[in-house]
Amino acid sequence: MEVAGENVEQTAKRLSGSAGPSGIDSISMSHWLLKFGAVSARLRKSIASMIKWLANGYPPWAAYRAMTWGRLVGLDKYPGVRPIGIGDILRKLLCKVMLIIVDNEGTRACGTDQLCSGLEVKIVGGIHHMRSLWDEHKKDKDDTWGVLLIDVRNTFKEENRKMMMWLARHELPSGSRFMFNIYRHHSVLVMRG
Repeated sequence: MEVAGENVEQTAKRLSGSAGPSGIDSISMSHWLLKFGAVSARLRKSIASMIKWLANGYPPWAAYRAMTWGRLVGLDKYPGVRPIGIGDILRKLLCKVMLIIVDNEGTRACGTDQLCSGLEVKIVGGIHHMRSLWDEHKKDKDDTWGVLLIDVRNTFKEENRKMMMWLARHELPSGSRFMFNIYRHHSVLVMRG
């Protein structure tokens, strides 16, 4: 799998997110990757090499363990507290670059079952399409038509990690080893204070 510094540069321009356990937020990371000329180019090349290493090999867990940690924040939801995990920005960057590389294969593998997976119009397009079909069948007074159900819960909390890796291995082979390396261990969540 070929990973270029251009993929990292393209992702750095659209990077967003809060600071994880490392304390580096998306704005700082974007500046490091884009604003310092030759030094930024070397950093982009190093990150591309790291992605290639994670996507094509089985690096030792100690080599990338710190980037899989997350910061745990408690949001006051009146009543109660909702725990929110914030992953490290480096991990987010690596995953987003990998998504650019396997974009077409991921879109093909998910098809119409997962509207968030690289389709141009995403969920909004699916809703508008269903609305137009509904209006069309309503004009014809066709009562045999159904409804669109959308699950907006955070399914990552409820997913089976082993099943996700098995599906990736069979449906998305070019990104499966990267996914295995990133998700094979549970994340350690750190709460400050």
